[in-house]
Amino acid sequence: IDLMNTALQGGLPPRQALLVACDACDGAVKDELLEIIQRMDLGLSVDQSVRRMSNRYNSEGVRLFTQALVAKWHSGGDFAALLHAVNGLIRERIKQRLVVSGQLSGARYAAIFSGLLPYTLVPLFLWREPGWFSSLLNHPNGTNFLLTAALMQVAGYFWLRQVLRVKL
Repeated sequence: IDLMNTALQGGLPPRQALLVACDACDGAVKDELLEIIQRMDLGLSVDQSVRRMSNRYNSEGVRLFTQALVAKWHSGGDFAALLHAVNGLIRERIKQRLVVSGQLSGARYAAIFSGLLPYTLVPLFLWREPGWFSSLLNHPNGTNFLLTAALMQVAGYFWLRQVLRVKL
């Protein structure tokens, strides 16, 4: 999109800008852009030309790009400004996705740390103060308290795991 935008600002028409982008790309992107150009050369409408790309790569960025092409051919507006706006929007979405992914990974590490902390502290406390745990075990409901705490921790782990499995 950056290359197409630069070509448009250099004065090339939209079809030529697509060709410039094709020359610079590799693999599937090049194939799809060439397919769009070939379909338009065969006389298909721009809607029909971009439909294959939209169906094969159903993502927000592809939808925005193809809709920008369709809008250009139907309205004839400034394609460079439209591509610049689409490019900025896609870049912003990628940045937001990275920030959210980083925050979720921090929450995962915090969950692991807080889940393992009691099991590392209990042996330390027993080593430093051997009678510390006996008052809990000697209490009539002591084992119930320990079992309830362990079950609550397992339930919390599964709940947090479900919350952190967000699709980005």
